[in-house]
Amino acid sequence: MSTPFLLRAELKGVEVAPGVTLRYWEAGAGRVLVMLPGLGHAASLYKYQLEGLCDEFRVIALDPRGHGESDKPERGYNYHTLAKDLDGFLRALDLNDATILGHSGGCKIILTYLELYGDSRLRAIVFSDDSPCHLRDGIFSADQALAAIDAFQGPDAIAFSKGFSDQFLTDDAEESAKEAKPVHGQTLSLGRLR
Repeated sequence: MSTPFLLRAELKGVEVAPGVTLRYWEAGAGRVLVMLPGLGHAASLYKYQLEGLCDEFRVIALDPRGHGESDKPERGYNYHTLAKDLDGFLRALDLNDATILGHSGGCKIILTYLELYGDSRLRAIVFSDDSPCHLRDGIFSADQALAAIDAFQGPDAIAFSKGFSDQFLTDDAEESAKEAKPVHGQTLSLGRLR
């Protein structure tokens, strides 16, 4: 498969479950940075990061199941399965001491991974644009996700998007927000990637 952008990256794949191959773009050598896109996005979202960081790092942009170039099975689109896939990916590539970056829904995959498998393979974690809570009624089914994509592109897209955002608020979201401790503007103790 050809690169959808000018890049010194190679598209590779690894089977993480029977009939499920995850594909990923890889460039560079050195310390490992694995990047997970948000739900509904592809790893090609990270084309500029791959290009900009590959001189100093081994940069891997992973397409989770159902995304981008990875297989799209009928099942397995809950956070536990996506986290299990991530664990299988890290194990298959024997990645240890990796920094992992998640964007939006990719953050939820990382959080679930940590809950299930711990942090022994990780050096650092970077969260980008994470929503403050999970969906009120859990993760979308594949049919619901496809219907949402169609609705976002349909004639009632504005009305749909207003109702869609309500799904991301739990009944106690306002109270939870009061208790949250913001970390923006703070230097976390993870240090720099270099």
